[in-house]
Amino acid sequence: MAKRWTPEEDALMLKMREEGYTAREIAAALPERTYAAVRTRIASIAPDNRYRDWETDRKSTRLNSSHRL
Repeated sequence: MAKRWTPEEDALMLKMREEGYTAREIAAALPERTYAAVRTRIASIAPDNRYRDWETDRKSTRLNSSHRL
């Protein structure tokens, strides 16, 4: 059974996406979540934001340690 998403995970995903991180980078900051799970979750909590260029819209290729849960 899948673990429920926490409000902290949702907030972190949205914050990182606004900062330009890719879905893969966000998934790396959430060790219990997969890339596919992150993409699906963000689409469900922010449907107005299509995230059309997840993998090319990069602000940084390295994760800041402050973005880890």
